[in-house]
Amino acid sequence: MHRYLIACTLAACAGMGHARATELPPAVTLASRHAMAACQEFMHDDADEYRACIDAVAREIPRGRKDTKARLLGHYYYAWVGANSSARLSLPGAEAAARVYLREFRALQRQLGVDDKTLCKAVPGDCGQRVGVIEKMEREKGR
Repeated sequence: MHRYLIACTLAACAGMGHARATELPPAVTLASRHAMAACQEFMHDDADEYRACIDAVAREIPRGRKDTKARLLGHYYYAWVGANSSARLSLPGAEAAARVYLREFRALQRQLGVDDKTLCKAVPGDCGQRVGVIEKMEREKGR
């Protein structure tokens, strides 16, 4: 966690709490990378362990700072990407985790005004496919 805080300080992300739709605050990417480093090992093995790791790392994110929402956005976006990947492999519990993390990151995404294409840059991968899955999950939720 200390390396994450040092990197965040050096990147001056403390003042990057809000962004225009085309800019991704550095804190978003840093938090997604931190979540990945901490929890990726559990992603395809055990959905409960993955959720426990993601939730523990989320509790470590300092609250009340200018970049708190940006950090939480990056964290929960990575959490969703990982859970969704596991759900595609039919890991028990992963689909439920993906739904939880989708709600978390979408609320923060709206608050910060970050569009899907921009947010997708926080985690390497196929952005077109990922945005399609988000839209599908949201349509299914409305049924």
